[in-house]
Amino acid sequence: MLDSVDAALRALEVAEPAEVAPVSADVTPLEFLCAVFRNAGLPLTMRLRAAQSAAQYMHPRISVALGSPSGNMAERLERLIIEKNKKLKLIEHAPQPNQQRIRRRI
Repeated sequence: MLDSVDAALRALEVAEPAEVAPVSADVTPLEFLCAVFRNAGLPLTMRLRAAQSAAQYMHPRISVALGSPSGNMAERLERLIIEKNKKLKLIEHAPQPNQQRIRRRI
C-alpha cells in the first residue's frame, strides 16, 4: 500500500508544473513558508514539508503550567528548609505528688 501511495505522490509531482513563487525580500521566514505551502505549482512533498514547519509557529502548543499557591519554588523550598531545621517545642511536666493514679480494670 505504501508503494501505491508513493507512486501517487510522484505522479502528482510530475503532473504539477513548477512555478516560481513571487516573494519579496523583506518577508519573514513564516510568511515564506506560508507562500511555499500555498503555491500549487510546487511539488506536493515540498508543500507538505513547508506546512509542517510553519504549523508549529502558527498554532500554540498545549503545555502544563506549574504554579504554586504561594510564591515561587525557590521561596517555598527555603521556607521548608527553615521549618525543618526548627527545634520542636518540648512540653516539660513533672507529675504532682498528690495526684491519684488511674487504675485499670481488667
